[in-house]
Amino acid sequence: MRNLYIIGGFLGSGKTTMISKFTKRLLDKGRKVGVIVNDFSTPLVDERYLTQLGAQAEQVSGDCVCHTTAAVNEALDKMKDKEDIFLEPIGTHLDVANAILPEVISHTTDLIVRPVVILVDGKRLNEILKKENGYILEFIFQQLQSADIIFVNKVDLMDKDEIKDVTEFFEKRKAQIIFGSALKDVNTNELFGLLEGASKWKERVENDQTLFTHYEIYVKLQEKMKWVNLYFSVRADHKIITDRIVRIFKENLKSNTYLGHLKVMVISKEGYVKLNLTKWDEEPQITERIYLDKGEWKVIINMRLEADKDLIDKALEVLFDALSPYDVRIMNKEVVIPVIKWGKFVKQE
Repeated sequence: MRNLYIIGGFLGSGKTTMISKFTKRLLDKGRKVGVIVNDFSTPLVDERYLTQLGAQAEQVSGDCVCHTTAAVNEALDKMKDKEDIFLEPIGTHLDVANAILPEVISHTTDLIVRPVVILVDGKRLNEILKKENGYILEFIFQQLQSADIIFVNKVDLMDKDEIKDVTEFFEKRKAQIIFGSALKDVNTNELFGLLEGASKWKERVENDQTLFTHYEIYVKLQEKMKWVNLYFSVRADHKIITDRIVRIFKENLKSNTYLGHLKVMVISKEGYVKLNLTKWDEEPQITERIYLDKGEWKVIINMRLEADKDLIDKALEVLFDALSPYDVRIMNKEVVIPVIKWGKFVKQE
């Protein structure tokens, strides 16, 4: 039997960081690990990074896994030899477990569904509660429908009052609540131990009407958030590349946008640099394994934000102007405004 772990949560909640931690632990124990990553476009930073760690990573692109169960089943079929499989849905998913598991289990009978974990950025949730950012808050409510365990992440950045407010927010939830930090390894051992149990998703499916009743929330949020996906090669010191990406995006986008996440991976045969940013006023989280600083690098950028498209286009123009002395070759450049028709994503014409 294969273990299936669903790790969900809103944009910037720490899903990939948590999955990376658990993937490393399992690989160190000699386990065979697979990860299914999900986003609207390709290539994905998460897929490349998890592959670098030693996992088999498969992409489900073009839609949320909530609507692409066949693609999830196809990815699972490619992982027949894997003992532990993680599924990371797109950050703007709804009740992902109840949406896909009935069909997944009927197709793939050798899976044990472990407790579904929904991560919440505790610091950001507190800010949302104070600002009464309604549509995002409602969206998080829908994601929590899947949860066996709610992991309130980034507790190391929260003060006592913020922890109290978030605790009160969750006090009526039936799921188990854990406060911790994926990045700092706070209470991740406790969470890892709880994943040996089984999910109660079947009990929730019987009375669930979330996907139908609140579908309008899903449409509203998806149409607000833009996907920015870039893939290009450049010849420069990797520090020049990452510095200019972060600096230019902050200078041109910080004051007029809401950032879901900015993920960057600079990769070559000489190593890689992975950069993650979830708030403009913070410094990026950087992971690197570099053998040589210079050479030709492939750069992948996945950014999700609420912003005017003209503003994004201007920031991209400034970025590529700044990198132009370094022999840039663009392979993919797109700003996607998703709209939903008949339950599926399509690109806005």
